[in-house]
Amino acid sequence: MSKTYKQLSEDLDNIMAELQNEDSDIDESITKYKQATELIQKMEDHLNKAKLEITKIEDSIK
Repeated sequence: MSKTYKQLSEDLDNIMAELQNEDSDIDESITKYKQATELIQKMEDHLNKAKLEITKIEDSIK
């Protein structure tokens, strides 16, 4: 089951908080950074799908 945009955003917020922790080591930070970029891509995909859906709805009422 895919996550909602809000869930992805919350996951990203959590990762960002972890990255700001000064106790993180570099290897852990790199892993978290990669996870963050993957979440951002998924969020962009959600937004693009939403935009497409809105366009379809608008086109259907014209």
